[in-house]
Amino acid sequence: MSTARQGGKMLQLQSEETANNEKEARAMPEQILQEVRKDMGKVAILISILAVVLMVTFYFSLQYNMADIDNKVSELYSMKDQVVTMEERLTELEKLPQQTRNIIYGNMLEELSLKASYLSDQLEGHGKAQVKEAQDLLKQAQGSLGK
Repeated sequence: MSTARQGGKMLQLQSEETANNEKEARAMPEQILQEVRKDMGKVAILISILAVVLMVTFYFSLQYNMADIDNKVSELYSMKDQVVTMEERLTELEKLPQQTRNIIYGNMLEELSLKASYLSDQLEGHGKAQVKEAQDLLKQAQGSLGK
């Protein structure tokens, strides 16, 4: 009987083990799901931290690029001012030959005016009046070159 008892106890133990295994098998998917949920939470936190790091990196790289673009635009404006200054200088240089000619012509007219003045002192009568008239015309011409 002891063997029968032992055999009965073994069957009972086996049936309990089978029941426990079935409970564990049923509990196993739930346990796995809970572990997966915990792992997915960790993955989600990791992804969100990575996203924040990437956004901060992207923001600062954009800030640096915008500052660089701002500096280049400032340089362009300063170059524009330099170009305007150079254009003004070129315009003055283009006028220089005309100014030089005007100075030379003015000196010639001055010389003619002095000669006419000398002649008017030497002449008398009608010739003197005509030379004075010529002298006045020379002075008018000198005035128009001075403008």
